[in-house]
Amino acid sequence: MVTTKKNMFVLLAFVLLIVSSCQQRPYPIKLKHAENYLMTNYDSAYNLLSGMQQEIKSESQATQMYYQILLCRAQDLCYVVHKSDIEMKKVIEFYKQCHDNEHLFQAYYCMGCIYRDFKDAPRALSYYQDALNLKKYSKDDALTARLYNQIGQLQESGYSFKSAQTSYIMALKYFKRSNDSLTIPHAILDVAHTFMDQNNMNEALSYCLQAKVLTDKLHNEDQKAGIRLEITNVFFQLDKYPQAEEELNLIGNRLKRNRDLSAYNLGIGLLLDSRGKNDAAAKCYKLSASLGDSNLKEEAYDYLYQGYKAKSDYKTALTYLELCREMMTINRENDHDKEIAQMQSLYNYQRTESKNQKLTTENEHHKLAITVLLSLLIIIGIGIIVYRQRDIISRQRRDKIIEELSKQQKKTEAYLREKEKNIAELKIRLDKKSEEKIAAMQQSKILLQADIKGNEETWIKFKQSSIFFIFHKAVKNNNLIYANEQMIDFWTTLQETIDLYFNDFTQKLYAICPNINEKEYKVCLMIKTELSFSDMSVLLFTSPQNITNIRKRLQKKFYYHNSNGKSFDDFVHDL
Repeated sequence: MVTTKKNMFVLLAFVLLIVSSCQQRPYPIKLKHAENYLMTNYDSAYNLLSGMQQEIKSESQATQMYYQILLCRAQDLCYVVHKSDIEMKKVIEFYKQCHDNEHLFQAYYCMGCIYRDFKDAPRALSYYQDALNLKKYSKDDALTARLYNQIGQLQESGYSFKSAQTSYIMALKYFKRSNDSLTIPHAILDVAHTFMDQNNMNEALSYCLQAKVLTDKLHNEDQKAGIRLEITNVFFQLDKYPQAEEELNLIGNRLKRNRDLSAYNLGIGLLLDSRGKNDAAAKCYKLSASLGDSNLKEEAYDYLYQGYKAKSDYKTALTYLELCREMMTINRENDHDKEIAQMQSLYNYQRTESKNQKLTTENEHHKLAITVLLSLLIIIGIGIIVYRQRDIISRQRRDKIIEELSKQQKKTEAYLREKEKNIAELKIRLDKKSEEKIAAMQQSKILLQADIKGNEETWIKFKQSSIFFIFHKAVKNNNLIYANEQMIDFWTTLQETIDLYFNDFTQKLYAICPNINEKEYKVCLMIKTELSFSDMSVLLFTSPQNITNIRKRLQKKFYYHNSNGKSFDDFVHDL
Protein backbone atom coordinates (compact mmCIF):
# COMPACT_ATOMS: atom_id res chain seq x y z
CA MET A 1 0.00 0.00 0.00
CA VAL A 2 2.82 2.39 0.91
CA THR A 3 4.64 1.54 -2.35
CA THR A 4 1.46 2.28 -4.38
CA LYS A 5 1.10 5.73 -2.79
CA LYS A 6 4.72 6.56 -3.53
CA ASN A 7 4.31 5.50 -7.17
CA MET A 8 1.24 7.72 -7.48
CA PHE A 9 3.23 10.60 -6.03
CA VAL A 10 6.02 10.10 -8.56
CA LEU A 11 3.54 9.94 -11.46
CA LEU A 12 1.78 13.12 -10.29
CA ALA A 13 5.10 14.95 -9.99
CA PHE A 14 6.06 13.88 -13.54
CA VAL A 15 2.75 15.15 -14.98
CA LEU A 16 3.13 18.48 -13.16
CA LEU A 17 6.67 18.79 -14.54
CA ILE A 18 5.45 18.37 -18.14
CA VAL A 19 2.56 20.81 -17.67
CA SER A 20 4.82 23.45 -16.11
CA SER A 21 7.41 23.11 -18.93
CA CYS A 22 4.71 23.75 -21.58
CA GLN A 23 3.17 26.66 -19.70
CA GLN A 24 3.63 30.00 -21.48
CA ARG A 25 5.79 32.47 -19.54
CA PRO A 26 6.95 35.97 -20.55
CA TYR A 27 9.95 35.78 -22.89
CA PRO A 28 13.16 37.73 -22.08
CA ILE A 29 13.34 41.33 -23.35
CA LYS A 30 16.16 40.51 -25.80
CA LEU A 31 14.12 37.69 -27.33
CA LYS A 32 11.16 40.02 -27.83
CA HIS A 33 13.43 42.61 -29.47
CA ALA A 34 14.79 39.92 -31.82
CA GLU A 35 11.22 38.87 -32.67
CA ASN A 36 10.33 42.49 -33.55
CA TYR A 37 13.47 42.89 -35.69
CA LEU A 38 12.87 39.65 -37.58
CA MET A 39 10.75 41.08 -40.42
CA THR A 40 12.33 44.55 -40.61
CA ASN A 41 16.04 44.17 -39.85
CA TYR A 42 17.24 40.60 -40.48
CA ASP A 43 20.89 41.22 -39.66
CA SER A 44 20.15 42.87 -36.29
CA ALA A 45 17.83 40.00 -35.31
CA TYR A 46 20.44 37.39 -36.26
CA ASN A 47 23.27 39.16 -34.42
CA LEU A 48 21.12 39.60 -31.30
CA LEU A 49 20.04 35.96 -31.27
CA SER A 50 23.59 34.69 -31.93
CA GLY A 51 24.81 36.61 -28.89
CA MET A 52 22.21 34.94 -26.64
CA GLN A 53 23.42 31.35 -27.07
CA GLN A 54 24.93 31.11 -23.58
CA GLU A 55 22.38 33.04 -21.54
CA ILE A 56 19.43 31.24 -23.17
CA LYS A 57 20.56 27.98 -21.53
CA SER A 58 19.44 29.30 -18.13
CA GLU A 59 15.90 30.06 -19.39
CA SER A 60 12.87 27.76 -19.29
CA GLN A 61 12.50 24.98 -21.83
CA ALA A 62 9.63 26.79 -23.58
CA THR A 63 11.85 29.87 -23.99
CA GLN A 64 14.73 27.77 -25.32
CA MET A 65 12.45 26.10 -27.88
CA TYR A 66 11.08 29.40 -29.16
CA TYR A 67 14.63 30.78 -29.30
CA GLN A 68 15.58 27.94 -31.67
CA ILE A 69 12.67 28.85 -33.97
CA LEU A 70 13.63 32.54 -34.08
CA LEU A 71 17.31 31.69 -34.64
CA CYS A 72 16.47 29.34 -37.52
CA ARG A 73 14.22 31.95 -39.18
CA ALA A 74 16.86 34.69 -38.77
CA GLN A 75 19.51 32.41 -40.31
CA ASP A 76 17.21 31.70 -43.23
CA LEU A 77 16.50 35.40 -43.89
CA CYS A 78 20.25 36.17 -43.73
CA TYR A 79 21.06 33.28 -46.13
CA VAL A 80 23.03 31.37 -43.47
CA VAL A 81 23.08 27.71 -44.52
CA HIS A 82 21.55 25.33 -41.98
CA LYS A 83 23.87 22.50 -40.97
CA SER A 84 21.92 20.33 -38.50
CA ASP A 85 18.35 19.33 -37.75
CA ILE A 86 18.98 18.00 -34.23
CA GLU A 87 17.74 21.04 -32.30
CA MET A 88 14.67 21.52 -34.50
CA LYS A 89 13.67 17.88 -33.99
CA LYS A 90 13.64 18.58 -30.23
CA VAL A 91 11.54 21.71 -30.84
CA ILE A 92 8.97 19.76 -32.88
CA GLU A 93 8.74 17.03 -30.26
CA PHE A 94 8.32 19.61 -27.48
CA TYR A 95 5.45 21.46 -29.17
CA LYS A 96 3.79 18.16 -30.10
CA GLN A 97 3.74 17.17 -26.43
CA CYS A 98 2.39 20.60 -25.49
CA HIS A 99 -0.23 20.52 -28.30
CA ASP A 100 0.93 24.02 -29.27
CA ASN A 101 -0.06 24.07 -32.96
CA GLU A 102 0.81 27.74 -33.51
CA HIS A 103 4.48 27.20 -32.63
CA LEU A 104 4.46 23.72 -34.19
CA PHE A 105 3.50 25.40 -37.50
CA GLN A 106 6.66 27.55 -37.26
CA ALA A 107 8.81 24.56 -36.27
CA TYR A 108 7.64 22.54 -39.30
CA TYR A 109 8.45 25.51 -41.56
CA CYS A 110 11.95 25.77 -40.08
CA MET A 111 12.54 22.03 -40.51
CA GLY A 112 11.52 22.33 -44.17
CA CYS A 113 14.08 25.13 -44.65
CA ILE A 114 16.77 22.97 -43.03
CA TYR A 115 16.14 20.04 -45.39
CA ARG A 116 15.97 22.47 -48.31
CA ASP A 117 19.57 23.47 -47.47
CA PHE A 118 20.43 19.75 -47.24
CA LYS A 119 19.24 19.46 -50.90
CA ASP A 120 16.62 16.95 -49.72
CA ALA A 121 13.60 18.35 -51.59
CA PRO A 122 11.17 15.46 -50.81
CA ARG A 123 11.68 15.77 -47.03
CA ALA A 124 11.60 19.57 -47.24
CA LEU A 125 8.26 19.47 -49.08
CA SER A 126 6.95 16.93 -46.56
CA TYR A 127 7.66 19.28 -43.63
CA TYR A 128 6.31 22.27 -45.56
CA GLN A 129 3.10 20.27 -46.11
CA ASP A 130 2.94 19.50 -42.36
CA ALA A 131 3.15 23.25 -41.78
CA LEU A 132 0.38 23.92 -44.32
CA ASN A 133 -1.87 21.49 -42.44
CA LEU A 134 -1.50 23.74 -39.37
CA LYS A 135 -1.68 27.17 -41.06
CA LYS A 136 -5.17 27.77 -39.63
CA TYR A 137 -3.53 28.03 -36.19
CA SER A 138 -1.07 30.72 -37.34
CA LYS A 139 -1.67 34.47 -37.26
CA ASP A 140 1.59 35.25 -39.07
CA ASP A 141 0.54 35.92 -42.69
CA ALA A 142 4.12 36.87 -43.65
CA LEU A 143 5.43 33.46 -42.56
CA THR A 144 2.58 31.68 -44.37
CA ALA A 145 3.51 33.66 -47.51
CA ARG A 146 7.15 32.59 -47.21
CA LEU A 147 6.00 29.00 -46.72
CA TYR A 148 4.12 29.04 -50.05
CA ASN A 149 7.08 30.82 -51.69
CA GLN A 150 9.53 28.12 -50.54
CA ILE A 151 7.20 25.39 -51.85
CA GLY A 152 6.99 27.23 -55.19
CA GLN A 153 10.78 27.44 -55.48
CA LEU A 154 11.16 23.68 -54.92
CA GLN A 155 8.39 22.93 -57.42
CA GLU A 156 9.89 25.29 -60.00
CA SER A 157 13.34 23.71 -59.63
CA GLY A 158 11.67 20.38 -60.39
CA TYR A 159 10.11 21.88 -63.60
CA SER A 160 6.59 21.62 -62.15
CA PHE A 161 5.72 25.11 -63.40
CA LYS A 162 1.94 24.85 -63.01
CA SER A 163 2.21 23.72 -59.38
CA ALA A 164 4.85 26.38 -58.73
CA GLN A 165 2.53 29.02 -60.20
CA THR A 166 -0.28 28.01 -57.81
CA SER A 167 2.10 28.21 -54.83
CA TYR A 168 3.49 31.60 -55.90
CA ILE A 169 -0.04 32.99 -56.30
CA MET A 170 -0.89 31.84 -52.75
CA ALA A 171 2.36 33.40 -51.50
CA LEU A 172 1.39 36.69 -53.16
CA LYS A 173 -2.05 36.52 -51.50
CA TYR A 174 -0.55 36.21 -48.01
CA PHE A 175 2.18 38.82 -48.66
CA LYS A 176 -0.62 41.26 -49.53
CA ARG A 177 -2.42 40.35 -46.29
CA SER A 178 0.76 41.10 -44.32
CA ASN A 179 1.19 44.47 -46.11
CA ASP A 180 4.84 43.66 -46.92
CA SER A 181 5.26 46.40 -49.53
CA LEU A 182 8.91 45.56 -50.21
CA THR A 183 8.36 41.83 -50.84
CA ILE A 184 5.10 42.06 -52.80
CA PRO A 185 6.79 43.22 -56.08
CA HIS A 186 9.22 40.28 -55.86
CA ALA A 187 6.28 37.91 -55.26
CA ILE A 188 4.45 39.31 -58.31
CA LEU A 189 7.56 38.81 -60.47
CA ASP A 190 7.77 35.19 -59.25
CA VAL A 191 4.27 34.64 -60.66
CA ALA A 192 5.25 36.42 -63.90
CA HIS A 193 8.21 34.08 -64.38
CA THR A 194 5.96 31.00 -64.10
CA PHE A 195 3.72 32.37 -66.88
CA MET A 196 6.84 32.96 -69.00
CA ASP A 197 7.94 29.38 -68.36
CA GLN A 198 4.58 28.29 -69.81
CA ASN A 199 4.84 30.72 -72.81
CA ASN A 200 1.88 32.76 -71.57
CA MET A 201 3.47 36.14 -72.30
CA ASN A 202 0.29 38.22 -71.96
CA GLU A 203 -0.26 37.16 -68.34
CA ALA A 204 3.47 37.55 -67.63
CA LEU A 205 3.33 41.13 -68.93
CA SER A 206 0.22 41.87 -66.84
CA TYR A 207 1.93 40.76 -63.62
CA CYS A 208 5.12 42.60 -64.53
CA LEU A 209 3.17 45.85 -64.95
CA GLN A 210 1.57 45.29 -61.53
CA ALA A 211 5.06 44.92 -60.00
CA LYS A 212 6.12 48.15 -61.72
CA VAL A 213 3.18 50.12 -60.27
CA LEU A 214 3.90 48.92 -56.70
CA THR A 215 7.65 49.53 -57.06
CA ASP A 216 6.98 53.16 -58.04
CA LYS A 217 5.28 53.65 -54.65
CA LEU A 218 8.29 52.53 -52.57
CA HIS A 219 10.33 55.20 -50.77
CA ASN A 220 13.76 53.56 -50.54
CA GLU A 221 15.42 54.35 -53.88
CA ASP A 222 18.14 51.70 -53.50
CA GLN A 223 15.54 48.98 -52.94
CA LYS A 224 13.49 50.29 -55.85
CA ALA A 225 16.52 50.11 -58.14
CA GLY A 226 17.07 46.41 -57.41
CA ILE A 227 13.43 45.55 -58.14
CA ARG A 228 13.41 47.73 -61.27
CA LEU A 229 16.40 45.83 -62.62
CA GLU A 230 14.49 42.56 -62.22
CA ILE A 231 11.43 44.11 -63.92
CA THR A 232 13.67 45.32 -66.77
CA ASN A 233 14.92 41.79 -67.36
CA VAL A 234 11.32 40.54 -67.66
CA PHE A 235 10.46 43.34 -70.12
CA PHE A 236 13.45 42.43 -72.31
CA GLN A 237 12.39 38.78 -72.36
CA LEU A 238 8.90 39.92 -73.44
CA ASP A 239 10.39 42.16 -76.20
CA LYS A 240 8.93 45.24 -74.47
CA TYR A 241 11.85 47.57 -75.16
CA PRO A 242 10.12 50.92 -74.43
CA GLN A 243 9.04 49.72 -70.99
CA ALA A 244 12.50 48.30 -70.33
CA GLU A 245 14.07 51.62 -71.31
CA GLU A 246 11.76 53.48 -68.92
CA GLU A 247 12.81 51.25 -66.01
CA LEU A 248 16.53 51.59 -66.83
CA ASN A 249 16.22 55.38 -66.89
CA LEU A 250 14.59 55.32 -63.46
CA ILE A 251 17.36 53.16 -61.96
CA GLY A 252 20.01 55.85 -62.44
CA ASN A 253 23.17 55.32 -60.40
CA ARG A 254 21.52 53.48 -57.49
CA LEU A 255 23.07 50.08 -58.19
CA LYS A 256 26.09 49.07 -56.09
CA ARG A 257 26.90 45.42 -56.81
CA ASN A 258 29.03 44.60 -59.85
CA ARG A 259 26.57 41.95 -61.01
CA ASP A 260 23.69 44.46 -60.96
CA LEU A 261 25.84 47.01 -62.82
CA SER A 262 26.71 44.34 -65.39
CA ALA A 263 23.04 43.51 -65.99
CA TYR A 264 22.25 47.24 -66.19
CA ASN A 265 24.89 47.87 -68.89
CA LEU A 266 23.72 44.79 -70.78
CA GLY A 267 20.21 46.25 -70.89
CA ILE A 268 21.52 49.66 -72.08
CA GLY A 269 23.43 47.85 -74.82
CA LEU A 270 20.27 46.08 -76.01
CA LEU A 271 18.44 49.41 -76.21
CA LEU A 272 21.26 51.01 -78.19
CA ASP A 273 21.39 47.98 -80.49
CA SER A 274 17.68 48.29 -81.19
CA ARG A 275 18.30 51.89 -82.36
CA GLY A 276 21.18 50.92 -84.62
CA LYS A 277 23.84 52.50 -82.38
CA ASN A 278 26.09 49.49 -82.64
CA ASP A 279 29.35 51.11 -81.48
CA ALA A 280 27.79 52.53 -78.31
CA ALA A 281 26.06 49.21 -77.69
CA ALA A 282 29.39 47.39 -78.04
CA LYS A 283 30.93 49.63 -75.34
CA CYS A 284 28.09 48.75 -72.97
CA TYR A 285 28.48 45.03 -73.71
CA LYS A 286 32.21 45.24 -73.01
CA LEU A 287 31.58 47.07 -69.72
CA SER A 288 28.96 44.45 -68.80
CA ALA A 289 31.45 41.67 -69.51
CA SER A 290 34.11 43.34 -67.34
CA LEU A 291 31.74 43.55 -64.34
CA GLY A 292 29.60 40.42 -64.60
CA ASP A 293 29.96 36.82 -63.59
CA SER A 294 30.57 34.03 -66.10
CA ASN A 295 26.87 33.82 -67.06
CA LEU A 296 26.60 37.54 -67.82
CA LYS A 297 29.97 37.46 -69.59
CA GLU A 298 28.72 34.66 -71.84
CA GLU A 299 25.64 36.71 -72.77
CA ALA A 300 27.65 39.93 -73.34
CA TYR A 301 30.26 38.16 -75.50
CA ASP A 302 27.47 36.58 -77.54
CA TYR A 303 25.94 40.01 -78.29
CA LEU A 304 29.40 41.35 -79.22
CA TYR A 305 29.93 38.39 -81.55
CA GLN A 306 26.56 38.99 -83.23
CA GLY A 307 27.25 42.72 -83.56
CA TYR A 308 30.69 42.40 -85.15
CA LYS A 309 29.46 39.58 -87.38
CA ALA A 310 26.64 41.83 -88.63
CA LYS A 311 29.29 44.49 -89.46
CA SER A 312 31.31 41.82 -91.36
CA ASP A 313 34.22 42.26 -88.94
CA TYR A 314 34.74 38.51 -88.82
CA LYS A 315 38.13 38.62 -87.11
CA THR A 316 36.78 40.50 -84.07
CA ALA A 317 33.57 38.44 -84.19
CA LEU A 318 35.58 35.21 -83.96
CA THR A 319 37.53 36.61 -81.00
CA TYR A 320 34.30 37.21 -79.07
CA LEU A 321 32.88 33.89 -80.23
CA GLU A 322 35.89 32.16 -78.65
CA LEU A 323 35.40 34.17 -75.44
CA CYS A 324 31.72 33.25 -75.44
CA ARG A 325 32.54 29.56 -75.84
CA GLU A 326 35.15 29.85 -73.09
CA MET A 327 32.49 31.23 -70.73
CA MET A 328 30.11 28.47 -71.82
CA THR A 329 32.76 25.90 -70.90
CA ILE A 330 33.33 27.57 -67.51
CA ASN A 331 29.59 27.62 -66.79
CA ARG A 332 29.28 23.94 -67.67
CA GLU A 333 32.23 23.14 -65.44
CA ASN A 334 30.62 25.16 -62.63
CA ASP A 335 27.43 23.14 -63.06
CA HIS A 336 29.54 20.01 -62.89
CA ASP A 337 31.29 21.26 -59.73
CA LYS A 338 27.92 22.07 -58.16
CA GLU A 339 26.83 18.47 -58.67
CA ILE A 340 30.02 17.27 -56.95
CA ALA A 341 29.50 19.82 -54.16
CA GLN A 342 25.94 18.60 -53.71
CA MET A 343 27.16 15.02 -53.36
CA GLN A 344 29.84 16.14 -50.91
CA SER A 345 27.24 18.09 -48.94
CA LEU A 346 25.04 15.01 -48.72
CA TYR A 347 28.03 12.93 -47.59
CA ASN A 348 28.95 15.50 -44.91
CA TYR A 349 25.35 15.58 -43.74
CA GLN A 350 25.21 11.78 -43.43
CA ARG A 351 28.52 11.80 -41.58
CA THR A 352 27.29 14.47 -39.16
CA GLU A 353 24.00 12.66 -38.69
CA SER A 354 25.89 9.45 -37.82
CA LYS A 355 27.88 11.25 -35.13
CA ASN A 356 24.79 13.05 -33.84
CA GLN A 357 22.87 9.79 -33.68
CA LYS A 358 25.65 8.22 -31.65
CA LEU A 359 25.66 11.15 -29.23
CA THR A 360 21.87 11.07 -28.99
CA THR A 361 21.91 7.37 -28.14
CA GLU A 362 24.54 7.93 -25.47
CA ASN A 363 22.56 10.86 -24.07
CA GLU A 364 19.37 8.80 -23.91
CA HIS A 365 21.15 6.13 -21.90
CA HIS A 366 22.49 8.78 -19.53
CA LYS A 367 18.98 10.12 -19.07
CA LEU A 368 17.79 6.63 -18.32
CA ALA A 369 20.52 6.19 -15.71
CA ILE A 370 19.65 9.54 -14.09
CA THR A 371 15.95 8.62 -14.03
CA VAL A 372 16.77 5.33 -12.31
CA LEU A 373 18.93 7.12 -9.72
CA LEU A 374 16.21 9.70 -9.02
CA SER A 375 13.65 6.94 -8.62
CA LEU A 376 15.97 5.18 -6.17
CA LEU A 377 16.24 8.38 -4.12
CA ILE A 378 12.45 8.88 -4.07
CA ILE A 379 11.75 5.29 -3.02
CA ILE A 380 13.28 5.44 0.49
CA GLY A 381 12.13 1.94 1.40
CA ILE A 382 14.84 0.37 -0.75
CA GLY A 383 17.82 -0.65 1.39
CA ILE A 384 21.44 0.44 0.98
CA ILE A 385 22.54 -3.02 -0.20
CA VAL A 386 19.94 -3.08 -3.01
CA TYR A 387 20.94 0.48 -4.01
CA ARG A 388 24.61 -0.49 -4.24
CA GLN A 389 23.80 -3.59 -6.27
CA ARG A 390 21.71 -1.58 -8.72
CA ASP A 391 24.43 1.05 -8.90
CA ILE A 392 26.99 -1.63 -9.78
CA ILE A 393 24.64 -3.10 -12.38
CA SER A 394 24.04 0.36 -13.85
CA ARG A 395 27.80 1.02 -14.14
CA GLN A 396 28.36 -2.36 -15.78
CA ARG A 397 25.56 -1.65 -18.23
CA ARG A 398 26.98 1.78 -19.02
CA ASP A 399 30.47 0.33 -19.55
CA LYS A 400 29.06 -2.29 -21.86
CA ILE A 401 27.18 0.38 -23.80
CA ILE A 402 30.35 2.47 -24.10
CA GLU A 403 32.23 -0.60 -25.32
CA GLU A 404 29.53 -1.33 -27.89
CA LEU A 405 29.51 2.31 -28.99
CA SER A 406 33.28 2.18 -29.39
CA LYS A 407 32.97 -0.84 -31.67
CA GLN A 408 30.19 0.87 -33.61
CA GLN A 409 32.34 3.98 -33.97
CA LYS A 410 35.15 1.97 -35.55
CA LYS A 411 32.70 0.39 -37.99
CA THR A 412 31.29 3.82 -38.80
CA GLU A 413 34.74 5.30 -39.43
CA ALA A 414 35.58 2.40 -41.77
CA TYR A 415 32.28 2.97 -43.57
CA LEU A 416 32.99 6.70 -43.95
CA ARG A 417 36.49 6.02 -45.31
CA GLU A 418 34.96 3.69 -47.90
CA LYS A 419 32.45 6.38 -48.87
CA GLU A 420 35.25 8.94 -49.28
CA LYS A 421 37.05 6.50 -51.57
CA ASN A 422 33.87 5.96 -53.60
CA ILE A 423 33.35 9.72 -54.00
CA ALA A 424 36.92 10.15 -55.23
CA GLU A 425 36.45 7.34 -57.76
CA LEU A 426 33.14 8.84 -58.89
CA LYS A 427 34.79 12.22 -59.49
CA ILE A 428 37.47 10.54 -61.63
CA ARG A 429 34.79 8.76 -63.69
CA LEU A 430 32.84 12.01 -64.15
CA ASP A 431 35.98 13.84 -65.32
CA LYS A 432 36.72 11.01 -67.77
CA LYS A 433 33.18 11.13 -69.15
CA SER A 434 33.46 14.91 -69.59
CA GLU A 435 36.69 14.46 -71.59
CA GLU A 436 35.07 11.76 -73.73
CA LYS A 437 32.09 14.01 -74.40
CA ILE A 438 34.31 16.90 -75.52
CA ALA A 439 36.27 14.55 -77.81
CA ALA A 440 33.01 13.25 -79.31
CA MET A 441 31.83 16.80 -79.95
CA GLN A 442 35.07 17.65 -81.73
CA GLN A 443 34.79 14.49 -83.86
CA SER A 444 31.17 15.37 -84.70
CA LYS A 445 32.29 18.81 -85.81
CA ILE A 446 34.92 17.30 -88.16
CA LEU A 447 32.35 14.92 -89.67
CA LEU A 448 29.85 17.76 -90.07
CA GLN A 449 32.37 19.91 -91.90
CA ALA A 450 33.12 17.00 -94.24
CA ASP A 451 29.40 16.55 -94.89
CA ILE A 452 28.95 20.25 -95.67
CA LYS A 453 31.80 20.08 -98.19
CA GLY A 454 30.14 17.09 -99.85
CA ASN A 455 26.87 19.02 -100.24
CA GLU A 456 28.38 21.90 -102.26
CA GLU A 457 26.80 20.60 -105.49
CA THR A 458 23.32 20.71 -103.92
CA TRP A 459 23.91 24.28 -102.78
CA ILE A 460 25.05 25.30 -106.29
CA LYS A 461 21.79 23.95 -107.77
CA PHE A 462 19.71 25.69 -105.08
CA LYS A 463 21.45 29.02 -105.65
CA GLN A 464 20.79 28.70 -109.38
CA SER A 465 17.05 28.21 -108.78
CA SER A 466 14.62 30.97 -109.77
CA ILE A 467 13.12 31.29 -106.26
CA PHE A 468 16.61 31.89 -104.78
CA PHE A 469 17.06 34.69 -107.33
CA ILE A 470 13.57 36.13 -106.59
CA PHE A 471 14.19 36.43 -102.82
CA HIS A 472 17.65 37.96 -103.28
CA LYS A 473 16.17 40.60 -105.64
CA ALA A 474 12.92 41.14 -103.68
CA VAL A 475 14.31 44.08 -101.67
CA LYS A 476 15.55 47.20 -103.36
CA ASN A 477 16.50 50.35 -101.45
CA ASN A 478 14.97 48.78 -98.30
CA ASN A 479 11.61 48.37 -100.06
CA LEU A 480 9.77 45.23 -101.18
CA ILE A 481 9.34 45.25 -104.97
CA TYR A 482 6.68 42.52 -105.06
CA ALA A 483 3.04 42.69 -104.02
CA ASN A 484 1.86 40.85 -100.89
CA GLU A 485 -0.21 38.41 -103.01
CA GLN A 486 2.91 37.50 -104.99
CA MET A 487 4.94 37.02 -101.81
CA ILE A 488 2.44 34.45 -100.49
CA ASP A 489 3.13 32.24 -103.53
CA PHE A 490 6.86 32.96 -103.32
CA TRP A 491 7.00 31.83 -99.66
CA THR A 492 5.27 28.56 -100.58
CA THR A 493 7.62 28.03 -103.52
CA LEU A 494 10.64 28.78 -101.33
CA GLN A 495 9.53 26.19 -98.74
CA GLU A 496 8.92 23.53 -101.42
CA THR A 497 12.26 24.24 -103.14
CA ILE A 498 14.25 24.05 -99.91
CA ASP A 499 12.45 20.82 -98.91
CA LEU A 500 13.24 19.39 -102.36
CA TYR A 501 16.95 20.20 -102.29
CA PHE A 502 17.60 19.62 -98.61
CA ASN A 503 15.66 16.44 -97.83
CA ASP A 504 12.46 17.75 -96.15
CA PHE A 505 14.09 20.68 -94.33
CA THR A 506 10.74 21.75 -92.83
CA GLN A 507 9.99 18.32 -91.38
CA LYS A 508 13.45 18.09 -89.78
CA LEU A 509 13.10 21.63 -88.34
CA TYR A 510 9.76 20.91 -86.65
CA ALA A 511 10.93 17.50 -85.49
CA ILE A 512 13.74 19.17 -83.53
CA CYS A 513 11.64 22.04 -82.13
CA PRO A 514 7.84 21.73 -82.67
CA ASN A 515 6.92 24.99 -80.87
CA ILE A 516 8.36 27.58 -83.26
CA ASN A 517 5.85 30.05 -84.72
CA GLU A 518 5.34 31.14 -88.34
CA LYS A 519 7.60 34.20 -88.12
CA GLU A 520 10.40 32.16 -86.54
CA TYR A 521 9.97 29.52 -89.29
CA LYS A 522 10.30 32.17 -92.02
CA VAL A 523 13.47 33.49 -90.38
CA CYS A 524 14.87 29.93 -90.61
CA LEU A 525 13.97 29.80 -94.35
CA MET A 526 15.70 33.15 -94.94
CA ILE A 527 18.79 32.03 -93.03
CA LYS A 528 18.85 28.95 -95.28
CA THR A 529 18.53 31.28 -98.31
CA GLU A 530 21.48 33.38 -96.96
CA LEU A 531 19.58 36.67 -96.85
CA SER A 532 20.96 39.65 -94.92
CA PHE A 533 19.38 40.92 -91.69
CA SER A 534 18.14 44.08 -93.43
CA ASP A 535 16.44 42.08 -96.23
CA MET A 536 14.89 39.77 -93.63
CA SER A 537 13.41 42.74 -91.75
CA VAL A 538 11.84 44.16 -94.97
CA LEU A 539 10.38 40.76 -95.96
CA LEU A 540 8.83 40.34 -92.48
CA PHE A 541 7.86 44.03 -92.14
CA THR A 542 9.87 44.53 -88.94
CA SER A 543 13.20 45.99 -87.73
CA PRO A 544 16.66 44.37 -87.97
CA GLN A 545 16.84 44.37 -84.17
CA ASN A 546 13.65 42.30 -83.96
CA ILE A 547 15.21 39.87 -86.43
CA THR A 548 18.17 39.60 -84.02
CA ASN A 549 15.80 39.02 -81.10
CA ILE A 550 13.91 36.31 -83.00
CA ARG A 551 17.22 34.58 -83.79
CA LYS A 552 18.19 34.68 -80.11
CA ARG A 553 14.89 33.11 -79.09
CA LEU A 554 15.34 30.44 -81.74
CA GLN A 555 18.90 29.86 -80.57
CA LYS A 556 17.70 29.24 -77.01
CA LYS A 557 14.97 26.88 -78.19
CA PHE A 558 17.27 24.86 -80.45
CA TYR A 559 20.15 24.75 -77.99
CA TYR A 560 17.80 22.89 -75.68
CA HIS A 561 17.85 20.06 -78.21
CA ASN A 562 21.28 20.55 -79.81
CA SER A 563 24.11 22.02 -77.70
CA ASN A 564 27.13 21.01 -79.81
CA GLY A 565 28.62 24.52 -79.69
CA LYS A 566 28.21 25.69 -83.32
CA SER A 567 26.38 28.94 -84.10
CA PHE A 568 22.65 28.96 -84.79
CA ASP A 569 23.04 30.17 -88.42
CA ASP A 570 25.46 27.29 -89.13
CA PHE A 571 23.02 24.89 -87.54
CA VAL A 572 20.08 26.01 -89.76
CA HIS A 573 22.35 26.30 -92.82
CA ASP A 574 23.52 22.68 -92.42
CA LEU A 575 20.12 21.18 -91.56
